[in-house]
Amino acid sequence: MKSAEVHLTVGVFPGEDVLIPPPLEEDPLLRVWHENITLPLRAINNNTPPPQKKIQPYDFCTKWEEDVNDNPETEVEQELFEEEQPVLDTVANINRRLGFLDDPLTFGDVDMMYDMCRYDRIARPGRPSAWCLPFEQDDLVVRRHS
Repeated sequence: MKSAEVHLTVGVFPGEDVLIPPPLEEDPLLRVWHENITLPLRAINNNTPPPQKKIQPYDFCTKWEEDVNDNPETEVEQELFEEEQPVLDTVANINRRLGFLDDPLTFGDVDMMYDMCRYDRIARPGRPSAWCLPFEQDDLVVRRHS
């Protein structure tokens, strides 16, 4: 199975040898997902070259680093969004549907589930995705506004 990451990369850089680096943060789900990708691209190993500027320009841009990454004000709008009642209701509804009442998911958890739903639907078109099951139509409308 090829992932959405591979399809996107091949589409953007057809015929090129592209390195897809491992995730920056350790996440068991993403690690397993990443290790199981069969790539028609360069293998990922400990001796990989540095990230390519085409794929990760933010790693090489000091202006982005100073103005966005190191700037706490860039998160203000996202934090305000996460505190709005429709968003809180969406997270609560998903927790209720999944039965996570004692140890509820956070907005970040639900956000990652939404991303996995999107990626899984791209990677396996026409097949239902378990990542999409907790979401109802109203939840998706709220999430798309973030």
